[in-house]
Amino acid sequence: MATRSKGYKAGVVEHAREAILDLPVLNFLAYRSAEQIVQDFTESWGMSPKAVVIPVLASDGVYFDNPCELPLSRAVDPDVQQARAPIVDFAKAVYDFGEQGLDIYLLVAPSVSFVSANPLLVVDSVGDTARLTCMTKNGCRELISEIVAEAVLLATDALASLTMENTPRLRGLVFDVVNIWPMSSTNGRIELNCFCEDCVAVLERHMKGKYEVPDLLGHFRTYPSPANLLLSENPGGILYVERVVSTMKAPQVVGLSRMKGFHEVWEGHGDSELLEAADYLMEYLRARHRLTLESLQSIFDEVLEIVGRERSDLGGLDVDLVILSEGDPYDWTAGLFLDWLDSWPADFARKPCDELWFDPTSVSPQVKNLKTRSYMWRRSRYPIDTLFDAITSLGDDDLRVSTGWARFDDDQARMMLDLRKRSTLAGRMEGLTSLKALSAEPNRVGFVGPAINDLVINKMIHDAPVVRGRQDFT
Repeated sequence: MATRSKGYKAGVVEHAREAILDLPVLNFLAYRSAEQIVQDFTESWGMSPKAVVIPVLASDGVYFDNPCELPLSRAVDPDVQQARAPIVDFAKAVYDFGEQGLDIYLLVAPSVSFVSANPLLVVDSVGDTARLTCMTKNGCRELISEIVAEAVLLATDALASLTMENTPRLRGLVFDVVNIWPMSSTNGRIELNCFCEDCVAVLERHMKGKYEVPDLLGHFRTYPSPANLLLSENPGGILYVERVVSTMKAPQVVGLSRMKGFHEVWEGHGDSELLEAADYLMEYLRARHRLTLESLQSIFDEVLEIVGRERSDLGGLDVDLVILSEGDPYDWTAGLFLDWLDSWPADFARKPCDELWFDPTSVSPQVKNLKTRSYMWRRSRYPIDTLFDAITSLGDDDLRVSTGWARFDDDQARMMLDLRKRSTLAGRMEGLTSLKALSAEPNRVGFVGPAINDLVINKMIHDAPVVRGRQDFT
């Protein structure tokens, strides 16, 4: 029996292909060493990782001193550290994982919440801003590019200082796009992001061949809007039609809307109006896809240009552009069609990305051309990002009083964190059974396993400083 068990395990490992470890936040290294994290991963998955994903940013700041003088995360800043956990160091993290023989990926969310400059923030379809930067804006792209370029320089220097054969290398930049275009709703009205002047200019450039300007996007500032065909307000969030692909025609959109019952808000409007709205919506979604991809590629190119300018020995650095999304055929908060990423139109100047990572349980169309990796968490990094953003937000004076957390006192906030933790952990995929179920498609080159440790999360929640919200003063 033992021999058969070993044979089965070997077959699953071979089927799973290359394993990559994703470090959710740098703070984990305050509780577990790089060596321990790698050991934990190997025990959980039955195979060792070949590379690690290290984040560049947290929701409260950057993990290292940067030329833009953006705020440091509390995790690395001794001047503002209020938690019981020790300080961590970005370059040392790269070195320590490199010492374990792992190649390095650097992860960045191209929209950040710790920049309060109003001109850089997203503007939703009704004109309200949110505390999140818009990567379409030149100023935001410049900030992100400078930060990531500095991370690349720090990472390559750390790896170069290793004294070992077959020195690990920097493999790629991973763009976490699971929530760069957040959505909200009020009384059935869908509020999409982003409709700032910069986004509108790019969207109109892609759409104006079919629709007239000015105010081409004014259709989204009425009710019902075209978005109501595929999105609907719900007490738990926004419901959406899942199987939306880039080639979908207006009659298909209307049909899916009726199947979901979303069309009811259009009562009194004729079929021709619904078809017109559906056609317009699909043109907008395709334009949003182009805008998102252009911005990501622009940041990637600028990073490499800055690195080559700063260090001539790193000119022409060979790193991959990786996109990490939830994996829906159209990812509403990422602004991307997976089928269009995989089979990009002839007028696209280049391949969209080198690898695409997403939740293997999603209803994604089959991706056949791009290299893919299965991200072993339901909804990919979305719930993971949300959990650690929440832990960080409770220790931030501004976020504690300006976001939804202001409604809770200290005890309630910690209880909500515990609920968030449990809902996040419910999305875990782990072990041989999960690996065995992965696609056998030849372009799937491996999987990514988040280094989520329940005990570490409990300690992080316990150690996190919780500043007083508005509720504490009532």
